[in-house]
Amino acid sequence: MQFGLMAVLNNQEIEQERQAKVAGEQAADPNAHLIGRLHAHLQHCWQAAKDAKMEVEHEMLRDLRQREGVYDPDKLAAIREQGGSEIYMQLTNLKCRSFESWMRDVLLPVGERPFYCGPTKVPQLSGDIVQTIAQTVLMEAEQAMAQGLDVTPQQVFERSRERANQARARIKAEAEARADRMEDAIDDLLLEGSWYDSMEDMIGDMATFPAGIQKGPVIRNKRRLKWVEGANGEWQPQAEDELVPIWYSPSPLDIYPAPDSTGPQDGYLFERIAVRHQALHKMIGVPGYNEAAIRAVLDEYANGYRIDADHQQQRNELEQKRHWQMSPDAGLDMLEFHGSVSGEMLIEWGMAPEKVPDPAAFYEVTAGMIGRHIVRCVLNEDPMGLRPYELCYFDRIKGAFWGRGLPRVIRDVQEVCNATARALVNNMGIASGPMGEVEVDRLADGEDATKLWPWRMIQTKSNRTGTPSPAVRFHNVNSHANELLQVYTYFSQLADTYSGVQSFDHGVSSRSGAASTASGLSMLMNASSRQVKRVVASVDRVTVGTVKRAHAHIMLYGDDPDVKGDVQIEARGAGQLMVREQQQMRRAEFLAATNNPVDMGIIGPLGRAELLREAVKSMDIPVERVVPERDQIIAQIRAEAMAAAQMQIAQEAQAGAP
Repeated sequence: MQFGLMAVLNNQEIEQERQAKVAGEQAADPNAHLIGRLHAHLQHCWQAAKDAKMEVEHEMLRDLRQREGVYDPDKLAAIREQGGSEIYMQLTNLKCRSFESWMRDVLLPVGERPFYCGPTKVPQLSGDIVQTIAQTVLMEAEQAMAQGLDVTPQQVFERSRERANQARARIKAEAEARADRMEDAIDDLLLEGSWYDSMEDMIGDMATFPAGIQKGPVIRNKRRLKWVEGANGEWQPQAEDELVPIWYSPSPLDIYPAPDSTGPQDGYLFERIAVRHQALHKMIGVPGYNEAAIRAVLDEYANGYRIDADHQQQRNELEQKRHWQMSPDAGLDMLEFHGSVSGEMLIEWGMAPEKVPDPAAFYEVTAGMIGRHIVRCVLNEDPMGLRPYELCYFDRIKGAFWGRGLPRVIRDVQEVCNATARALVNNMGIASGPMGEVEVDRLADGEDATKLWPWRMIQTKSNRTGTPSPAVRFHNVNSHANELLQVYTYFSQLADTYSGVQSFDHGVSSRSGAASTASGLSMLMNASSRQVKRVVASVDRVTVGTVKRAHAHIMLYGDDPDVKGDVQIEARGAGQLMVREQQQMRRAEFLAATNNPVDMGIIGPLGRAELLREAVKSMDIPVERVVPERDQIIAQIRAEAMAAAQMQIAQEAQAGAP
C-alpha cells in the first residue's frame, strides 16, 4: 500500500486551473466554448423540465384523443378483446367546438376591438401651466382696474379657477384624443402581427389542453410585396424583407416549464420550436446569434435533429402527421430557454462584457439550444423583464402552471357515455333478431344451419333418445335500448353541468334563437352558467398583457410622436360588451327622449352633437364624416346669430322708415 500527498488549492488557483483547461479545449476544438457551463446548465434544466412534464404530457395526449374521438391504446385493446362495437361518441368535440364558437363571438366580435385605451387619470396641472394662468389672471385684473373697474379678490379667485378648469378640459381632451390614436396604432400593429389569428388558436388550445398560450411580440423577418413605378411608367413588383413584431400561439405540448413553476414568469421555461435549415442559415449575422455555432449545427445535423421526446409518435398520429418521417427536410428542433443565468456563464459563452457588468449577478436571457450547441443568447429587453408568454385556462388550478381543459373536466362523463353507447349498439345488434340453437347431428344431409331466410323449411332427423324435442330452437333477446338511452341522456346532461357549456349553445334546445347573438348568448350564459365567466376573465388577462406589450413596443420603437403617451388598457370581455350594448340602447332612448324644443334648449347644439358623436362612433362609422367638429358648430352658431341680428336690424330699419 502506498500513500501520497493530497494537493490543496485555494479558490483562485482552482479558477485559474479551470480557465487553463477551457483555453486548452478551445485550442483543440474551435467550438469547445459552445459546450461550456451555459450548455451544461441549460441541458440540466431541460432534463428536469422534460421529466416533470411526462405525466402532464400523457394527460394532454389523452385530452387530444378525447377531442378527436380516439380511444387510448390500452382501452381499445380491452374493447377489442371483449368484442363488439368500438363506437366513440363525439360529446367532447361537440362541447369544445361550441365553447370555442361562444368565446370567439364574445371576445372577438365583428367590428369590435377586444381592448380599450383611455387616459390614465384626471390630468394635473403642471407648475408652468399654473404660473401662466396666474400671470394671465393678474394681467386681466390690472387691465380691468386700469379701466376704472373694481376687482375683488374673490373675482380673481373665481377667474383663476375658471382658467384652470379650461386648461384641465383641454389637457383631458388632448389625452383622450391621444389615447384614441394609440388605440388605433395598437390595433394596426396587432392586425399586422397576426394577433387576432393567434387569439383564435389560443382559444382552441384552451378548450382542449390544460392551458392556452400566446406568445409575442416576437420579431420575425416578414417578406412584403410592394409595387414600384418605373421610369417608363410601368409598375414593377418588388419584394422586401422587413422585421415586424408578430404573435402566435405555441402548442402546450411544446412548452416545458420548470418543475416548480407556477406561471410563465416563475422559474424558467423551454419552448420547443421547429426550425428549417435555410431559416437558421439566414440568422447568420443577426445580433445575438453565434455564427460558429450555427455553422456547426448545419454541418453536424445536416440530416435533421429531432428531440427524442416521449409520445412524439402518438402526437404526430393525432395531428395527422402520419408520414412525417418521410420528409426529405427533417428540420431541426431548437429549445428556446427563458430564464436567469449567471453573468459568468454568459461571458464564457461569448457575450460582450459591457452587457454583463457583474459576472456574479444573474441575468434574464433568451437562449436557443440545438443539440450540443447554443446558437443564440440575448438579454431580455422587456422594460419590466417579463417573458413574452401569457396563459389562459378553462379551469385553473391555484399554484400550478397547468390547469384543466374541457376534456379533462368531462372525462368521466365521456367514458360513461361511450360505455353506454357501446352497450346500446351491442344490445340493439343482438336484439335485432332471434338467436338460433341447432342440434347439428340431427340435421338432414345437405342442410346448412348458418343461413336463415323467411319461409325456410329445415329438414331434421328424429331424436335418438326418443324424447320429443325440436332440433332447431329460437330465442329472442330482450332490448334494453330505452334504459340505456335514459342513462346516456342523464350523463350527457351532466356534461352541461360540469363544463358550463349548455346544450342550447349547439342547437339542442329551442332557446337556440336567443343564443344566436352575442348579447342574447351572454344573457343566457349569465342565467345558466356563471363558471364560464371565469374563463372569459382569464382570456381578458391575456388580452391586457399582450396589448400592454404592443403599447410598449410602439413607445420604444414607433416613429409617430402623435400617438405616443401613457394610456390605461382594459379588456372588453363579455361583461363589457353587455354593458356597452346596454349603453347603446340607453343612448338611443335618450336621443329620442330629448328630441324636443324644451330639452334642446337645455343641452343646446353642442350637447346634442356630443350625443350624436357617441352614437355614430358605436356604429363603427367615421365620426368626422357625419358630425362636425366642435369649432365648426360654434362658428355655425355664431354665423346664424349674426345673420339673424342683421336681419332684425334690417327689419327694424324698414319698419321705422317713413
